[in-house]
Amino acid sequence: MNHKTIVKGRYRMPDLTEGQEYSCGEGCGACGIINEEFECRRTETLDGRLISREIEMVPVSSCCRADVDIWDNIIDDLVDSRIIEIKEVKDGS
Repeated sequence: MNHKTIVKGRYRMPDLTEGQEYSCGEGCGACGIINEEFECRRTETLDGRLISREIEMVPVSSCCRADVDIWDNIIDDLVDSRIIEIKEVKDGS
């Protein structure tokens, strides 16, 4: 039996400005970003077979898959790094 996967949201990091870099929230240092599935909800049968699941695609650090911060080298401190929801554009709306 195939299961149904519903993507409830997609998110991205804010764009960097001059002197900024993405930084691993666990302390690994400067990092890249990858998008990873975060499972919000899962429905299974009583015997454990997956029926459906709801996921969000979220940015995480490429080094250890932790939260990502933005480090500003000019002010030598962290800056706002709240993720941004990517709005889906539908034709005809």
